[in-house]
Amino acid sequence: MPLPSPGDYSDAVQSPNIVFSDNELKNSRPETNQWGVPKPYSGNFTTTFCLINSSHKWAVRCFTREIPDLKKRYEAISRFLQKHQEKFFVNVTYLEKGVRISGQWYPVIKMQWIDGDTLNDFIDKNIANNGIINKLISNFVEISKRIEELDMAHGDLQHGNIVVKNGEPYLIDYDGLYLPEISQLKSNEIGHPNYQHPSRNVQNQNVKIDRFSMIVIYLGLKAISIKPELWKKYNNGENILFNKKDFVNPDVSPLLNELGRINELKPLVDKFKQLCKQDIKNIPALVDFIDDGKNGQNIKSAPKMSVNANTSTSTNTQSGGIPSWLESFIQTQTTQVNNTSSAKLEYKKTFGGRRRSEVYSIQQTTVAWGMVIPALLVISIIAFLPLFQTFYNSFFEVGLRPDIEKKFVGFRNYIELFKDDRFQAALKNTIFFTIVSVILETVFGLLIAILVNQPFKLRGVVRAAMLIPWAIPTAISSQMWKWMFDPSSGILTKLLETLHIVQPGVPILAMPNTAMWAIITVDVWKTTPFMALLILAGLQLIPEELYEAARIDGANIWQRFSKITLPMVQSTIGVALIFRTLDALRVFDVVFIMTRGSVNTETLAVYNRVLLMDRAFSGAWFGYGSALSVIIFVLISIFAVIYIRSLRIKLE
Repeated sequence: MPLPSPGDYSDAVQSPNIVFSDNELKNSRPETNQWGVPKPYSGNFTTTFCLINSSHKWAVRCFTREIPDLKKRYEAISRFLQKHQEKFFVNVTYLEKGVRISGQWYPVIKMQWIDGDTLNDFIDKNIANNGIINKLISNFVEISKRIEELDMAHGDLQHGNIVVKNGEPYLIDYDGLYLPEISQLKSNEIGHPNYQHPSRNVQNQNVKIDRFSMIVIYLGLKAISIKPELWKKYNNGENILFNKKDFVNPDVSPLLNELGRINELKPLVDKFKQLCKQDIKNIPALVDFIDDGKNGQNIKSAPKMSVNANTSTSTNTQSGGIPSWLESFIQTQTTQVNNTSSAKLEYKKTFGGRRRSEVYSIQQTTVAWGMVIPALLVISIIAFLPLFQTFYNSFFEVGLRPDIEKKFVGFRNYIELFKDDRFQAALKNTIFFTIVSVILETVFGLLIAILVNQPFKLRGVVRAAMLIPWAIPTAISSQMWKWMFDPSSGILTKLLETLHIVQPGVPILAMPNTAMWAIITVDVWKTTPFMALLILAGLQLIPEELYEAARIDGANIWQRFSKITLPMVQSTIGVALIFRTLDALRVFDVVFIMTRGSVNTETLAVYNRVLLMDRAFSGAWFGYGSALSVIIFVLISIFAVIYIRSLRIKLE
């Protein structure tokens, strides 16, 4: 019987009260990822989901590959773990009728969920804290002793199968567990290659199979506790320090040779090199390996503190006869001395109580302001001063003719404007043009950006070609489209007539019900590439790994678009909308060239030109036009604030 796919399990887990037989799982909810579907954790044989109820979190392991003797194996494992109740193991229950998919029951493993960090993540977070790393080493050694006493083996000890919570390590993933009760069963796996002896195979299934892995983990932890910089140098995400090449040719291993130059580790490293060449059956227990290393050092003097290049300290306490409590005390005192010394050194790096970094920061800030202030002055003169002057003039009755007396009228210009029928029509046209054109440009721009973001032949050529409309000056493109809409010879007019969209001889740019739509068409044609270019820049910043993970999780095209693409480009779209809306609210050139603002197409900017240029010398219209300029500015500001608030755009 074929097993369900990870996607099948993901679909089923969305309804735990229906698909699970276990009451605790029935009353739980799945942990979901950013796409709103159950979050999977993939393994060699299973896909695992986290189920949460009011008091517990469970790891539900759903099998994606056949495991021989599954029931027998996990029932024995469950009995063993429940019997011994070791703190470093988690509770395990085998559920033969675990999850129902398409009317068929499939087995699952129900395990206690540990909220912690994998071993590698824990090390990465605490690499600078020698005390925490040493405590972890001590706990791990105790686990190794207890595993030997229990006459069992984990089978795949590695960074991914060790979870650390509050400094305490827990072992997870029991697919390769060895127990005397199931010793006759064939092993399912031979463990992670970066932690296994070169001769490890499926026949090496006994209580000793963890020993080499334990030594590898111990040596790695011990090495970084002494020399933390080794972590960044040798860790690749799939190991602590070692990889399988180090075990095959230990004598030429750069890592082992470097560790061999550390006095405290040299006896252990020499012993480890021998173990890599020996039969796997002769690997000693971890505590015996450590004792051999200590004896090999033959240190009889009192404990000493050694300091490496990073000023980190370690206590050499291998001399025989020192009780464990005294050894621990010496290590504690050494750590305190080290911390005090570090604090003194840090203080010496200051200038009069102020940190060197703070001094540099102040200097950099001073230089930055020195470079920015001239630019701010120029912007103030060029932009803010005319804006202030326009705002000031809006409260006066004033013209550009010398004989027209300047007279303060307060808010009368604004009141008269809102009573002006021509202003009301222009405001209506401007808002209509802005809303329709910006929506169309955003939708088309997003579609084009998604299209040209996909890999295909000549993609670069297409990207360059789509910018041609945007590159053409607005005055030229407007005149070009005006000719194409000509009622007698325009190619677009002829095409629309052929398609029976317009009547023959109808002047499209002279009719109130078609002129504005023609102007919008021209603006959309020209400006959509601009929107597409901005959105494309945002799309290229989305990691491809997100889409790949979503596909693996079973997310369809719409889910990937709505849960990944849109949220990730939201800020980019917001910025594009602000720029485009600002431009649309003050649209002038395309309207003026194509219709001169006639047939109910006049916008606020076109009307403002009439007031500030055509009428400014004939009467006291300059103040009236200035009031209209202020209204355009306020209108643009309102739209910008709406976009920023609704799309939650961060400006800092």
